[in-house]
Amino acid sequence: DPLSPTLLYEFTETTEVHDVYVRDNVAFINAANTYGLQVYYFLNSSNPTKLSSFYDYEDFGYNHSGWLNEDGSIYVFADETPGKRLKLCKFNECISPSLISTFCLSNNFPDKL
Repeated sequence: DPLSPTLLYEFTETTEVHDVYVRDNVAFINAANTYGLQVYYFLNSSNPTKLSSFYDYEDFGYNHSGWLNEDGSIYVFADETPGKRLKLCKFNECISPSLISTFCLSNNFPDKL
């Protein structure tokens, strides 16, 4: 009920979460600080299962947000740290993340749009 929501679970495994992408009961949790990207399975919302964590990657920063591609194999995410690049991460059934690439579209952003 959106007008009277019921708390199912309070996520306390990290001190700060910036963004969560959820598909098919799997939550990709963009946790700030040293927690990086956390992946949890929420089939049982009162007792989620941790599938993986990913925080030791190239160009690591203050993890902020991301999005999963249509077939669920690639997660693109950003760190909210100046100068850090976007990351493409490949997942094997949401369990084994591996960094495919980092990229930046341009370092020449205009001062005013």
